Formats: sequence, structure tokens, C-alpha cells
Amino acid sequence: MPYAPAFMRRRYARKVVRNRKKYEEIEKALVSARSRITVYELSSMATFYSLIAFLITVIAVSALIKLFFQGFVSVLLSFSFSEFIRFILPNARNLPQINLNLSYYLGLVKLYTVKYSYIVSLIPGYISYKLVKYLILSYPFFVSSRRKGEIDLYLPHAVNMMYGMATGGLNPVEVMKEISKLGHLFGELSVEFREIIKNFEVFRNDIFTSIRFVRDTTPSKKLSAFLDSLIVVMQGGGKFSTYLKSKSEEYEEEQEIAFGEVTGLMEILFEIYISIFMMFPMLLLIVLVVSKFVSGNVMEGYTTLIYIILPLAAIFMVYLARSSLPYARAGIMEFRELPVLTNVLVVRNNVKRYRVSRVRKLLRRISGFFFHPYTTPLPYIKLHILLVHLLAYFLAGIYILYRYGFLKETNYIIPAFAVFLMITLIVELKHRIIKTAEEKLPEFFSEIAMLNESGVSVFDGLRIVSTSGTDVLSKEFQVISRFSEYGLPVTKSIERLTYRIKSDIFAKAIPIAVKALETNSSIKDAFLTVSRYVESELAFRKRLRSSLMPYMAIVYMSVGVFLFVTYLLISKFLVVFSGMNIEFMGIQTTFDVELIREAFMRTIYLVAFLSGIIAGNMTEFRITGGFKHALILTFMCYVAFTYFI
Repeated sequence: MPYAPAFMRRRYARKVVRNRKKYEEIEKALVSARSRITVYELSSMATFYSLIAFLITVIAVSALIKLFFQGFVSVLLSFSFSEFIRFILPNARNLPQINLNLSYYLGLVKLYTVKYSYIVSLIPGYISYKLVKYLILSYPFFVSSRRKGEIDLYLPHAVNMMYGMATGGLNPVEVMKEISKLGHLFGELSVEFREIIKNFEVFRNDIFTSIRFVRDTTPSKKLSAFLDSLIVVMQGGGKFSTYLKSKSEEYEEEQEIAFGEVTGLMEILFEIYISIFMMFPMLLLIVLVVSKFVSGNVMEGYTTLIYIILPLAAIFMVYLARSSLPYARAGIMEFRELPVLTNVLVVRNNVKRYRVSRVRKLLRRISGFFFHPYTTPLPYIKLHILLVHLLAYFLAGIYILYRYGFLKETNYIIPAFAVFLMITLIVELKHRIIKTAEEKLPEFFSEIAMLNESGVSVFDGLRIVSTSGTDVLSKEFQVISRFSEYGLPVTKSIERLTYRIKSDIFAKAIPIAVKALETNSSIKDAFLTVSRYVESELAFRKRLRSSLMPYMAIVYMSVGVFLFVTYLLISKFLVVFSGMNIEFMGIQTTFDVELIREAFMRTIYLVAFLSGIIAGNMTEFRITGGFKHALILTFMCYVAFTYFI
């Protein structure tokens, strides 16, 4: 907890006790933010750090006044105002006296401003004091608002899992306890359920009082309504699983409405990017050329500005698009294999001790890193290791080509293009395999549910389903069946899917299935719920992708139009003026077509690459989905500037 003096905490504790209503809003915000800081601690910290900000601002502003304002006034005093006054007032008389008076008053300003600089700096100090205090006191409201959005986002997914566990026979308290443990899946929603369990088990309140406390203090109205209805169902003797099933269907309908709103928002984002971040750089460059602002400094300044602004704009657009999606991204916990390299030592009294061979373990990890891209199947390749290998190949290729004279010092586009092509191919192949597994996952769950209904055990159902295909999902279910035969619990075997296949859908669907299996062997309804949930999310992605495809075509057409306009402007129009002398801001300079061509080439390369990344991110919900579009658009630009422009 940030520091605050003890006497301030005691002072604000007395103030809070005397005037509770004044601090009521802040107290509610702290409770809804689940903060461990009390009202008087937050108030004392706000006052303490605001005073520090006040002192720092007063000292800094006073020093700036003494250093810069004094020098500024000295420059003004050395300036003769006679010419300036004569320009403004041509008929003015007694100019020396006017100049003397102005110098006298400026001298007074300099004297008193420097002398009373600390008093002058009190105004910005007070502003700094109020600003810091406002920011500190507003922080609980910001945290509460952030938690509200996260809770609303994760609640439909949590209800699906709760329904699966309730169908298996768990009571409401046990279900809420399980949800409270899954913070990597549900984030702040798990914190709310953890608060219920804490009030129930630690503070020994009854379950209804515990739920009411969270209902009244949670920042999410959606969760508050869910808990309120849950209290009514539990007190009225209603069936818990039936209530969760109805809420799951209700949230699916709400998600359909939210998905429609997101589709419209994505279309607006596409239009904003195309109209501002694609059109504006090219139009500005054309205006500079037509206006004859084509000096080396202007072109260099333009390209530097574009190379700063466009990547920042692309990062902002990617973040905005990802944060606008109405489905939660589940966290994937890392899975670590148990160490298998051991030495068996026999000591006195025939006691056996196992020691991990750390050297062999380290060597295995090093060899695994170096041989990972060559020995690992495509769906399980780790991209960060692959990037290290490809970067090494790129640097080695650059050195060899440059060393033997096949490559100029600045012409690195060909090896860079080759490496990026390899990355794109591997990423796309891996994504297509995982996408196929995601599409078949509902079918697998439905088949297991139907087999279980007909009397087949879960173990036998997994074995039967694993023989129904040759894709990666069938192979994974074969591995699950094999591990179960070796004695590993079925739940642990299925749980390995989330570690081996890195996918949001697997990370959200598999835990629901695992919890259903842990509670009861009759898992038909739970598995059908998981199947329906996965199908609805896949359907949303397909619908959003199809609605945004016209904008993807507009991106390609825009880059093509830019290339065509550049071809006409440079190859057919500006080449006529090559070598001509022009006047730029009063300076004679030569019209350099090659300089203009290089500025166009850099701008179009950057626009094409970033446009492909953003378009792929918006249509496929992943940055790597834009690699292929960036590759195609960049290749179009390379061909155009190499052979035509």
C-alpha cells in the first residue's frame, strides 16, 4: 500500500466518522473495486501526495521563472522598440521617450517577477495540488468501471460452466466455489464469487446474506440481476440447473444483439482507417509534389513523420478492434511435464533416493530449442522459437549475399520478403489446422453426449470418437484415450487439450467439459451446452468475417489505386520536369524525380503493410491473420516499383 503519514490517517479517520455521508460515494467505489484500502487511508494518501506535487510544482515553476523568464525579459530590454512603434504608428512622436518608458516597465516586471517568483508559482502549484488529489480520489471509480466491463464480458461463459457443473449434481455453493478458483478464465468475475465464498466460510454469514452483499456492491448491473434472481430461485426451492439453463439461453440472445452492434462498429473502424490513415498520407504527398515542396529536407521530414504516426495509429486501431469484441479471451495456463531424467542412488539401509539430473535436463531444453521447428508437428509449433530461428537465417543470408557481392548494402527486401513468406506460410497452415479442430469440436462433444446417453461410458465414448477421423483433433482424442488407459484420470487427459492446442475456444470449452466430468458421469446436457456455446461463437466469427469482406476488398483496391496514380504521376507527368530548376521558399533547387519516387515508395510500402495487418486483425481477430494480406500488398508494391514505376 502506498505510504501516508500516520497523523494524516488518524485525522481523516476522525473526519470520516464525523461526516460519513461526505465520503459515502468514495466508500462505495472502494468496495465495488474490491480494494483493500479504506476511505481514510485513500483520503490521507490523496492529501499527502497532493502536497508533495504542490511543493514540487512551486519549486520547479519558480526555478523556470528565474532561469527563462528573466532571460526573456533581458532580451526584450535589449530590443529597440522604436522601429516596431514606427511601423505600427507611422505618425508617432517622441519615440525615444516611449522606448525608454517601455524599458522601464519591463525592468519593473523583471524585478518583481523574479523577486516574488514563489508567489507567482503558487497558482500552478494549486492547480497541480487539485489535479493530483482528483486523480487519486478518482482511481477507485476507474477500477470499478473497468471491473464492470470485465464482469459483463465473462458472465455468459461462466454461466455455461456453472450449468455444466449443476447438471452434474453440484449444489450452488460448490459451483460458486469452483468458479472462484478459475481466475485465469474469468478474471474479475472470479473475484466476485470469491467474495461470496469468503463471506460464507470465513465470516460465517449465511449464503443468502453473502450473495446479497455482492449483489449490492458489485459494479455490474448484469451480475447484480443474476444474483438477485438466484436468491429468489434458491429461497423458492427452484431447480438450480434449470435456472442456469434459462440464463444461458438469455445471454446467448443478448450476445446476438451485441454481435450485431460490434459488426457495425467494425465497419466504422474500417471506414475511419481507410479514409484517414490510408488516404491522407497519399493525398498529402501529392499536394506536396504539386505545390513544388520537393526539397530533400521536406521529403525527409514527411517520411519521418509518416513512419512515426502511421505505426502508432495502427497500434491504436488494433487495440480498439480487439477491445471491442464482445467475447472474452480465456487465459491459458502453462502446462509443465514432470521431470523424467533421474538417477537412482542406493544408500545405506537400502533407502532409494531420486535425483534430477540437472545437466541432462538443461541439455534437453537446449536441444529442444534448437530442434523445435524441425521435430515439432505444425499445430504445436511455438512461434517465438520459430521467429528466433528465422531471424538467424535472415541475418546469415544477408551476410552471405553481401559478402560475395550478390546484394547491395541497402537492398535487403528480397531476403526479408523470403523470411516473412516462411513465417506467413507456417502461421497460416497452423491456423487452418487449429480452425478445423475448432469447427469439429462441437461435433465431438455431441457424439460423446449421445454415446453417454445410450449407456456408453465416457472412457469408451472417447475411444470410439477418436477413431472417427485422421485430423489433429482425432489424434488428440486418441492421445487422451491412451493416457486414460495408462491410468491418468480422464479429466486430466482432456485438460491437456488446452495446453497442446492454443486456442481461445479450446481454453473456454474444455474446462466446462472437465468440470462436468468431475461432478457426474451423466454429462449429456453439459456437453450439449458446450457444443452449442462453441457453435454460436464460431457462427459469430463467420458472420463478422463475411460482413467485413467488402472492406477487405476496398483495402486492396485502395492500394491498387495508389499504385496506379503514382505510376501516372511519376512515370508520365513528373518525368518531364526532371532536372528543371524550381524556386522553393526563395531558394533555387533542382526538381529531383528520384527523390519523389523514393518518398512515394516508402509511404506506399508502409501503408500497404500496416493496412494488411489491420485488415487481417479485424476480420480474423488475430494480428497474425494480417500477415498474408500484408505480404500480398507489399509484393504488389514491390512489383510495381521494380518494373513499372
